[in-house]
Amino acid sequence: MNITKYETMTIGILNLDATIPMYHEALRYMAYSLSKQGIEVVYLGCNAALQRCININSQPEFWKSSEVDTRKKSFCANCQLQQNKLRRQISFTVSLELDRLNSEQENLLRKIEEVLAKDPRGASIMDFKYKGIEFCKIAFYDYSIVGKLSDLSVLDSEEISRLIQHIRDSLLLQNFFERVGRECRFDKIIYVNGNYSHNTLARTVLGDSCKEFLSLEFQFSSYKSWNRIFFEKDRIPVTPRWQTINNLESIYKLKRDDLKAALRIMRNRFLGNDFNSYTQLGKKSAFAGFDAFRDKYKTVISYFLSSTDELYSHIITHGVKFDDTYYPDQYALLEDFIQNANKGIGYVIRVHPRLAPNKRERIISRELTEVRKYLNLAGAKDNFFVIEADNPLSSYYIVLKSDLVVGGWSTIAIEALVAGKPVFALFPSNCMFPISELCRQPADITEYRRIINGETMLSEYKPCDVKLMRWISMVYNALGKPIPSPRGSRATFIGKLYDFFYYRVVTHKVAYDLLMPLLSFFSSSDLLNMMIMKKPIDGISEGQDDIKGGLEELSRFRQKVRDVILG
Repeated sequence: MNITKYETMTIGILNLDATIPMYHEALRYMAYSLSKQGIEVVYLGCNAALQRCININSQPEFWKSSEVDTRKKSFCANCQLQQNKLRRQISFTVSLELDRLNSEQENLLRKIEEVLAKDPRGASIMDFKYKGIEFCKIAFYDYSIVGKLSDLSVLDSEEISRLIQHIRDSLLLQNFFERVGRECRFDKIIYVNGNYSHNTLARTVLGDSCKEFLSLEFQFSSYKSWNRIFFEKDRIPVTPRWQTINNLESIYKLKRDDLKAALRIMRNRFLGNDFNSYTQLGKKSAFAGFDAFRDKYKTVISYFLSSTDELYSHIITHGVKFDDTYYPDQYALLEDFIQNANKGIGYVIRVHPRLAPNKRERIISRELTEVRKYLNLAGAKDNFFVIEADNPLSSYYIVLKSDLVVGGWSTIAIEALVAGKPVFALFPSNCMFPISELCRQPADITEYRRIINGETMLSEYKPCDVKLMRWISMVYNALGKPIPSPRGSRATFIGKLYDFFYYRVVTHKVAYDLLMPLLSFFSSSDLLNMMIMKKPIDGISEGQDDIKGGLEELSRFRQKVRDVILG
């Protein structure tokens, strides 16, 4: 690797994710690479002090509040073992002794419990502050993501107890970061996913002690054995554009290889081989009823309900505004979709799989109960077909059988465009992609209603393929740079083999120091330059946009996907 030598810098590695292999090994590689360049690495970790850290939150089942302290003993021991593998010159860890809550903080917790006893909703406690910091709002991000809850959800006693544990952790972390800030100054602090509560607290408390915070982000999906990462200042906001993609887009030249890599990722998602695919193509038994419905109509319009609880966490903690360009919320959209239907058109409502227990054996989202009345209303109509959240019918099969896809902010919109379908995303500023650039959108709600009523030709709303190719090529390949830590891609033999080799051999301390120089040779040579010096990514602006080659690849992909999925 040919990397610029840097003057003395102090960079913090905030790692409260040490039992999540993908997160931990990426941070471990960053600590290794930085220390090799003579940069002072300050490690910020935990000494078994937290009750609701990301590690515990990511477990396949909820830990009841009464069980946490007992269950986490062996868990935290393993976490500390992993933390000790990171290179560092200085260490700070969250400590129950050094960072214990003071009497004012304990009184605040008691007041919060009293308020929740009278009004058991998160909204009732959001204004609580300590030293000017809205610690309840910050804590609510992780809590709501894990529990699939909004600030208006009425909480039961167990949910209140879990919330209190999240809030206690936030106060403990506030004390920890204050202690760190008194003893150390940073040029940068790196963490994984800047939206998490503990990373938001770090930025809020250490703002005067650190020049810049960098969120290490993973390429949104990948089929490759190695992880691909990029850095975003502070965090990736919920917006169609964020800073890193803006910087890249200004210099990027479309390359056929980037597009081929992005389309291979899409293919894996379509086939159900990706962690976030939710549904799998192989569940053929679920197809019959849908196919019979589809065959009755010349035109079918499918509405893919988004998962609102994931957005609410950003609204509450990070001040994201709910887009009301067309509708005030999804319920109004859903009701209008049903009431303005044309009897000669078939309509499909696909409930987001996240609203059912998925990935983790947990809970049904409260949102599913709230939308039930609309689903029942649609189900009573002959020209509506409702696909429940737990139905294994492939979402991509539905897309390919539809003439128009309507959604909120879900990435199904991007995937449908890649499949060649027109898409309306009716909460555009809440999307993580610039939908209005990728496909013509209705000018207003009147135009939208005419379209779903069959009064306007759908051919006027085709995907903008050139812009779409550039977008997916950047986001799903060019944006990320490879590092030797595994992605966990077990869908291929090479992925399984590398996974086995890495975790059985490379992760051991001695083996890591011996093998990482060799593995790093095949890694990105400009990763640290990109992070520290903000240099352009090597080769990204060379040549001309390969539009012709890209369109050939996209056309070939669409045909292959149709052949494989539709048969």
